[in-house]
Amino acid sequence: MSEYELHVDVVDRSGAAASFGPVMLNISAGPQTIERSREAHRLTQNLAERFGKIGSFSIVEPGAMTAQPAHQRSEISALLLSSPLVALALVLEGGGVRPAAARAMVAGYFALKRPYAVKVVSEVSPGLAWLVDELRRHGVKDLDAISLQRAIGLLRARVREGH
Repeated sequence: MSEYELHVDVVDRSGAAASFGPVMLNISAGPQTIERSREAHRLTQNLAERFGKIGSFSIVEPGAMTAQPAHQRSEISALLLSSPLVALALVLEGGGVRPAAARAMVAGYFALKRPYAVKVVSEVSPGLAWLVDELRRHGVKDLDAISLQRAIGLLRARVREGH
C-alpha cells in the first residue's frame, strides 16, 4: 500500500488536477482551456522538484475530445515536450472510430517526439498498471496500482460533483 494522499489542486465539472505522491493526476471531463494546461504544467514542475522522478496519469473523457485552435495545440505541445515527466499514461476513453483515431494519433505523436515513456489506452486499469511498472523501473518503489486507482476514483467523484 502506498503511504501517499490525494492532493487536489483544481477541480470543477470540466476536470481536475491533483497529485498522488509522485504522480500528477489530470481528468478532462469537458473542453480544456490553455490556462488549465498551464496550471497542470506548473503543478507538474512543482511535483518534480519535490519527488524527482514523476509520472502523470491523465484521463480524457469522451466529452472533452474537441478540436482546439492551432495556437492552443502548439502551446500545449510545447508544454508537454518540456515536462519533467519520466512516464505518462494517457487514457482516451470511448469506443468507436473517433476515440480510436485519437488514440492512434496521440500515440504516433509521442512515438515521434519521444520526450518520455508514454502509453495511450482506452481504459484506466491497463494505464495504471503500466504507469506503476514504468515508475518502478525509474526507482519509484513505494507506489501501488490499487492505491492510485482509489485516488483516481475519488478525484473522478469530485469532478462529477463539481468540487
